Amino acid sequence: MRLFCRKEELWFNIIPDKGGDTSKLAISLDNTFKPINSAFNLLYLALFSATDSYFNIEAAWKILKPTLEAITELRITENGVSRMVPVRFFFIGDYKIQRGSAGIRDGNCNYPCVKCLCQKASTYRNYDFDATLIPREMKADK
Repeated sequence: MRLFCRKEELWFNIIPDKGGDTSKLAISLDNTFKPINSAFNLLYLALFSATDSYFNIEAAWKILKPTLEAITELRITENGVSRMVPVRFFFIGDYKIQRGSAGIRDGNCNYPCVKCLCQKASTYRNYDFDATLIPREMKADK
């Protein structure tokens, strides 16, 4: 486990993905000393026969969200000594999932960034690094 702002925290990733005919919502422990993407570090929260569209992920997330939000600390026991450690969840995914979570339906839209509400014309060639940008609200994180 690693420290964040000099405090212990457990970091978990909420990972939506589609493989074959099913979509999955999984959780993995992120801040271990040996982070590894394997079946031993992954727990499926939901499996459903549908695409990984924003609407389907949001529907599954609405079911799981109250349970996960109730988890604010977990008890850790090392060498017989127990302590409570705060928990933090992160929603991650591939670009398609991020676009869907941000409400972007296609790759050629007026506001293509998954992090903010900058317009397409100012995104690349004419980008103003000093401009104040409005953060995009990621609905699946709520």
